[in-house]
Amino acid sequence: MDDKTPVTMQVRLDEELQIIRQVITGRLNEEDARLLFVQTEACVNRLKNPEKVRVLVDGSRLGKSNSRTRKRLFNETKRPNLKRLALFGGSPMVRTFLKFFNIISGNDKMNCFKTEAEALAWLLE
Repeated sequence: MDDKTPVTMQVRLDEELQIIRQVITGRLNEEDARLLFVQTEACVNRLKNPEKVRVLVDGSRLGKSNSRTRKRLFNETKRPNLKRLALFGGSPMVRTFLKFFNIISGNDKMNCFKTEAEALAWLLE
């Protein structure tokens, strides 16, 4: 993903599964992350149980973000109402980084997968 790829974000509530689906293209900056959180919170408010938020992220077109943006994104995983966040389709580097982050932080709410089916199965356990 090059620096010129425009950032696009799609955030929607999957009413049937009661999960929030995110599709992110490009390299997020801090303002993009803030908008992502606003859109996600709007979906959280529509969940039947907003105390158990589950998020499915399509990372197949996700670019590399700067360290400040990554820190802000990871801080969001500490929210008490976040039950699980599953990312699929990310590059091997992204998956390795997230697994390393989970180990050093003790974060068990977030996991990454090669396929959407694997991510969804874990998310809905």
